[in-house]
Formats: sequence, C-alpha cells, structure tokens
Amino acid sequence: GDAAPDDVAKYGYGDAAPDDIAKYGYGDASPDEAAPAGARMPRRSSMKGSSSSSARRRASLGACAGETMEVYLPGKREPVKRRRSITFKEQVKVQPMEPAKSLAENPESLWFQEDEYEKIKMKTVALIHKVAEDGTLDGKKYCTRGLEKWMTPEATQVKKRQAWDNVLNEQYLQRQEGAFNDEQLALMYKHSTARSQMEASKRASKDAQEVEGYLKSTRRFQRRMSM
Repeated sequence: GDAAPDDVAKYGYGDAAPDDIAKYGYGDASPDEAAPAGARMPRRSSMKGSSSSSARRRASLGACAGETMEVYLPGKREPVKRRRSITFKEQVKVQPMEPAKSLAENPESLWFQEDEYEKIKMKTVALIHKVAEDGTLDGKKYCTRGLEKWMTPEATQVKKRQAWDNVLNEQYLQRQEGAFNDEQLALMYKHSTARSQMEASKRASKDAQEVEGYLKSTRRFQRRMSM
C-alpha cells in the first residue's frame, strides 16, 4: 500500500516517483516481468533460523577431521604443511553462577575503585624509592614481589635489548644466507633469557618455602586453639 505520512516523517521514504525510476532504475514490480538472464538472486537472510542448512553446518563441525594447509616460509622451497581442526562436545554442562552484585549490600565494596587504585600506586612508588634492592628499609623487610623490574629498571632494559639483539642478528644472518630456521630463532631467545628463568625459579622456590612456613605456623596455632 502507499506509505503513510507518519512513515515518511519517521523513516524518510515514500512512494517511488517517476524521477526515482529514471535515477535508480526501479518501480512497481509486475507479475509478468521475468528476471533477466544471469541476474543474481538475493542472499539468504542471516537471521537465526532463516536457513535450514545452518543447523546441519553447525552439526558437521564436530565431525570435521581437520583441514591441511600449506604455508610457504622464507628460505624454504617446499611448503610446510599445517593441520587445523575444530570440534565441539556433544554434551553441554551449564554451571549457574550467582551475580556478583547480589553478594553484598554495597556491590562497590567487592572490587577496588579508581581512588583506591591511585592510593595503591602512590604507596608502591614510595616503597620502590625508599627500600633497597633486597627490599629492606631500616632493618625491616618489605615484600617487593612483582616489582623487580621497577627496582632495577636499567638492568631490566639491558636484558630485554640483549634478547632482541640476539634474535634480530640471527634473523639477519639467516636472510643473508637465504635460509629460514624458526627453531634456531627460538633457541637464541631461550639462551638469552636463561638467566631470567633461573632467577624466576629461585624466587618461586623461596616463595614456596615462605608459604610452607606460614602454613605450618597457622596449623600449630589452630591445634592449640582447638585443645
């Protein structure tokens, strides 16, 4: 039917005028008009449930054996084959979760606010500037775990740039020789970060010992209180 005045005001369109037909090439469709040869049919709707084949496509993904791709790497004449696949479990398990806002009368108390983050940041910066590298100040030990790179920023930058240089130099040499070896690049980076891995392992062992000591003292205290 004709477009109502409200539709024209709301959506900005109305009936096609003769000028529109000449400009855009459309008008009222006639039942006798046949689609021209080679004309493209409109695409199917992307709305859910509009296509009966969508369910079949989703179901067939679980049985997909995988797709093999050929990747051409620099310095390699023959492509390297890579395989990828995707599968879905037939059974779905749903775990209902209680909204966090219902856990407290004041939901804002469940997480830090912006002003609290600023206070934490200011205290951390003050701690970094005052304590020594071993985390001591006036004979008192402070926890600086996670602040190591801020305690010695110069040494951290040196380690990072040394690792970059080693990898980039190896990459440059490979390109000069017309070769490509990703495993060698990974090995160069591994050698460059070996010291950092060792230091991290020592800190983790030390933390584990401190936690174990804390748990033992807590258990002894609980046993005394239960007697």
